[in-house]
This record gives sequence, C-alpha cells and structure tokens, in this order.
Amino acid sequence: MSTRAMVFVSNKQGGELRACMYVHGEGYPDWLGLKIAEFCKDRTVVNGHCGGAGVSNGMDNFAAQLVTHLACKMGEAMHCEPAAHPGWLYLVGDSGKDQRDEWNYWLYEVDGVVHMTICSSSDEVYDGPASELTAETIAEIQE
Repeated sequence: MSTRAMVFVSNKQGGELRACMYVHGEGYPDWLGLKIAEFCKDRTVVNGHCGGAGVSNGMDNFAAQLVTHLACKMGEAMHCEPAAHPGWLYLVGDSGKDQRDEWNYWLYEVDGVVHMTICSSSDEVYDGPASELTAETIAEIQE
C-alpha cells in the first residue's frame, strides 16, 4: 500500500499557501523528507534575482523547482523517466489546502532559508531548516 503525503508551500510560516502537492506514494520522511532536504541543501530563497545554481526566486519559484526535483527523483527510484511514472505527484491547488494525509510537510521561507515542519497524521515530528533533516534525525524521530 502507498504511503501518501501532502506538501504545502507557503511564503512564511502560517502564510498564504503558494502550492499544494499530493504525493501518492513514498511519502514517509525516510524518502520524501530526505528528497526535500536534499533539494534544500545549499538553496537560497531570494526576491527578484534571476539565475544561479541553488537559487529560488521566491517560494512560487521554489515550488516549481521542487516539483521538477521530486518527479526526477521518483523516476530514478522507479528506474524510468520521470514522465513514465504517472500518478505519483499531483498539484492540487486550493482544493488540497484542508486535506491531511499520513504524512504532511509544510515548507516556508525564513530569512532566505527553507524551513520544514513534518507531521504524521497525529503528531509534529520535525520543525527546522529543511536542509538539516538527515537520516539520523529521522531514526531518532522513529524511536
């Protein structure tokens, strides 16, 4: 059975929702959480700057870049091209803003750094800079 997740991207903690994604499988922190952390490593969120590796021009641009990253990572995991694995990642817009799943990820910017809050269906398990989530942190969470 698939481990489902929701990913919410906003401009600041508790701020306006900029993107909402439904992930049909591999939504647990060991996979999705680490793929998000990997993407956020050495990433800076700026306002009004174009170009440069590891730069997102606001959280709208970050969300678009994250979708591409996750689609590619799922393609690698399934040993196929990203487009050859349909039905895994969906942009659901405002229709998903009140939806909660087995795992829920809130991503928001604080002083140019992407922060992440991860909640299971009942408990908050991580809150901090997304790039600092590690396999060791997840092992501690799951104990």
